[in-house]
Parts: sequence; structure tokens; C-alpha cells
Amino acid sequence: MKRRLWGRLLIIGGLALTGTRGWAEATPAQKDLGMTMLRRCKTMLQDEYYDPTLGGFDLEGRCQEAEKRIATAADNAAIFRIVAEVFLNLGDPHTRFIAPPRAARVDYGWQAVTVGDGCYVYRLVAKSDAVKKGLAFGDRIESVNGLAANRQTWPILAYLFNSLDPQGGLRVVAVSPAGERRQLDLQAEVKPRARVLDPNSAEYWQLVLRAEADIDRWDDQFAWVDDVLVWRLRRFDNDPASLNEGAGRLAKAKSLVLDLRGNDGGSKEKLLEMLALIFDHPVQVGTIRTRGKEAPLAAAPAARPFRGMVIAVVDAQTGAAAEICARMLQLEDRGVVVGDRTAGDLRSGKFVISMVGTNGVPFAMAVTTARMVMRDGQTLDGGVAPDLPLIPTGADMARRSDPALAKALAQVAKKFTPEEAGKLLPWKLPAGEL
Repeated sequence: MKRRLWGRLLIIGGLALTGTRGWAEATPAQKDLGMTMLRRCKTMLQDEYYDPTLGGFDLEGRCQEAEKRIATAADNAAIFRIVAEVFLNLGDPHTRFIAPPRAARVDYGWQAVTVGDGCYVYRLVAKSDAVKKGLAFGDRIESVNGLAANRQTWPILAYLFNSLDPQGGLRVVAVSPAGERRQLDLQAEVKPRARVLDPNSAEYWQLVLRAEADIDRWDDQFAWVDDVLVWRLRRFDNDPASLNEGAGRLAKAKSLVLDLRGNDGGSKEKLLEMLALIFDHPVQVGTIRTRGKEAPLAAAPAARPFRGMVIAVVDAQTGAAAEICARMLQLEDRGVVVGDRTAGDLRSGKFVISMVGTNGVPFAMAVTTARMVMRDGQTLDGGVAPDLPLIPTGADMARRSDPALAKALAQVAKKFTPEEAGKLLPWKLPAGEL
């Protein structure tokens, strides 16, 4: 079902556009390049994918069908959608076609995130058309360009409109926390992208500042509630010092609230370091399956492991190493998991980059090279189900309150209201964002 859904969304997405794009008709040369990209991506998948059988997926037949469609494609964006559809139909979220970069950078001025089974606005740029038209935090996105937005479809829609076929504007149906439903035509900011940036140019330094702001956003955050450490672990970063500050603070704590929301995983070595900090005995995590190989994954305890109570807070963006961490708390009866169902994403991969044409047009494939199976035989494709489910509402998001963190703290510390919990670890926002 998922395979059919993903491909169908890309096809419909091309038909439902609002007409703001204005791409030129595809030339024979562009169609030839599209077919070359398709064939190379096919080879990349065959050479690198962790499962040589592709789970029975008919790659040859799909590629032959795609070549026929590329021959009659209307424009470059349609070619990219056709190539992407082949690999999305594999049904593996870590395996996808990465289209060539565009001549312009598109910023819609807003982003949504999946919460429960819906999609809600969580990022807004202050001077964007989205803000001017009344889009607000906590609004539920019902559809984009006529395509339903929900937990299952949102990754494909984001891929379509951000990577494959960026638009000058999107027609969004949004529902406010009070239930007001409205249709909004939201214009994007479209800026030409320089092929080679001058290090002395204003655009270059804007990109540097934006990158630095992004790095700051990914720093871990900490708060104390009496003798309870609240640790927002942003990612299992491969930096040798990435867990050191948290480990030092943890040595002084009686209990730990480990906030893994938005943590999409990272290094398995850092995952094992975290497990070593919170388990006082060796733990068998599971098995990593790569192409033709299987290897066990296990963690040994640190010299002085933390023995206090552990509460993990998770959401729909908690993935890979972060959800393995949460699941191990459950399997070992070591702690309690609070929040939303996790992403269900125990795969890892790599980018394979190539170029086509006389001018060297770059493109790539993201290919799954390994898959994790937990020690109980589960792949967690459906995500980790929390012990204490709590899904924030649109009204919670609009108020910046945090009922999930409040519920986690209630297990080990004094009671906090959701509004109080929302002020403990405020998100760092780049300049220009609300």
C-alpha cells in the first residue's frame, strides 16, 4: 500500500500545481540526461542496497516503464518526478533520488511537522507571505496543492515540493486550533542561486551565518528541576566530545528526563556511549544487517553508569539511534517512554554522487546500506509505542506549552503545568524566525 501511495502522490503532485512554476518544455537533451540519471541510479541501487533481492521489487520493469514516460515528459520537473517515483516505490524512506540543484533557492517561509497522525506548523519566517496571510503556529495543515497532508504522506510532500519540484507558491488548506478552516495561497521567496559564491559577497556571509545559526540550534540543552536533569539530546553526533557535557551533569543527578524529540539518530558509536551511561550491565541491542553480512550490536556499561530513574520523551521525529535508545529502556525495563509514536526508521545509508552532461550536472542517490533488527526480532517499522502516550494539540503548540515534558517530569519530580514545562528548554531560533 505504501509503495503505491508514494508513487501516486508524485504523479498527482505534478498535476495539482498552482501554476506558479513556469518551467520550460523539456528538450531532447534534457530527456537523454534524465534517462542517464535513471540508469545510473539503478546501478547505484543494485551495487549498494543492503538487500540484494530488493525485497522482490521489480527494478528492471519499473525502470523500463519510467524510460517510456521520460520520453514524453513535459518538463525537467516531470523528469525528476518520474525518476524519483521508481525508487520511492521501493518503500524505503532512506532510499531516494536526489535531483540536481536548481538555479534558484525557494523558501516557503513555513514548515510543518508530523504530530500524531496530522501535520502542524512549527516554523515561520517573520516577514514571509505565510505570516502575512495568517498562517500561525499550531495550525493543522489539511492539504497542500490539493494533496492530503498527514503522517503517512507528509515526507513525500516535503520531498516533492522542497527537492523535486520547488514552487513559487503553494495552495494550503489550514485549520486553526479553534477549528477555523481556510484556504491560503502562500507565495514563496525565490532567489537566484549563484553557481560560485564570492567569499566577499553578502550572499556568502548570509549562508555562513545561517549555517552557524543552524549549528547553534543543534547544541544539547540542559535544565535542572531539583535533582532531576532534563537533557535535550539533539543528535547522536559523531563529535568525540558530543556526550561529555551531559555525562558530567548526569553524575550529579538523581533522575534523568532524556528529551529525544526531533532527534533523528546519528552515530551508532554515540548510541552505544549513551547506553553505556544509563545501563549498569552489558545489553544486547540487536543485529545490523548489511549486504551479505550480519553483525551484533551490544553495549558495555561505563565505569560509573547512572543508576537513577530514566524517563525518555519522544515524538514522530525521533528516529534511528534515538528510537533504539528509547526502545532499549522498554526492553530492559529500565525507564518509561512518554510522548508520540516514533518515526519507525531503523535504517542507515549513504549518498552516492554522480554527474551527467558536458557541463557536469550533479545528482545523487541516497541508498540504504544497513538495517537494524532489535533483539526481539522487531524492525520498529511502526515506530516505538510510548508507555505513556501524549500527543500535543494545536492549541498546545500555539501557546508553546509542553504537556509531554510536563508528564515526564511528573514521574520523577514536582508537578509542572504544560506552560511551565514549555519554558524550561526554549528552542533557539535563527534570526528572522518567530
